[in-house]
Amino acid sequence: MKNNILLLFLSMLVFVSCTKEVETENNLIGTWHAVVVTAVDDIDGTPLDLIAMGESMTLRFEACGLDGQCQTIVELSLDGDIEIFDPIYVVDASGNSMAIPITFPAEITIVELTDDQLIISTPTFVYGNDLYVELDKE
Repeated sequence: MKNNILLLFLSMLVFVSCTKEVETENNLIGTWHAVVVTAVDDIDGTPLDLIAMGESMTLRFEACGLDGQCQTIVELSLDGDIEIFDPIYVVDASGNSMAIPITFPAEITIVELTDDQLIISTPTFVYGNDLYVELDKE
């Protein structure tokens, strides 16, 4: 009897974890435009407002595959020069962070995710700088 209760509890825990992961993946699907992008200057540690400096960022998240790997298109623009990346990301079981294991070896924290707003941060996104991004869904 105790084994059955333990097995039921563990099964429910796995189901809840998978549900949170899938919910996060589904909420991310779509196009997001950055309204705030702040990086920490690696020389003096001051925050840099990249939007005010002419930077723009658009993220387009696509549906995830059965293997849990998800495709995204990242479009960055600075002074009219556009760079496009298409990294694979993986959402962790808690649904609170994602990793881009190949392109940028960084863990990205999902600070907030609603139907129309995404806030992410990472301490090592580009050149080891802290990055904080607020995005609105298209």
